[in-house]
Amino acid sequence: MELIDPEMRVDKLKIPYYPTPYKVVKRMIQLANLRPQERLIDLGSGDGRIPITTALIHDDVFC
Repeated sequence: MELIDPEMRVDKLKIPYYPTPYKVVKRMIQLANLRPQERLIDLGSGDGRIPITTALIHDDVFC
């Protein structure tokens, strides 16, 4: 018994997904000018590249 309908798999859905290029993500993080102990919240973060990249660059920022 499958709990998830095979037709609902992400690769089967026709939902557009346009990830932000890493070059743009890095520039956005620079422009945010984050300070220690600040928090970054990325609602609807897709694959999570903005909070993950931020955490890799700023180990003192909460993502």
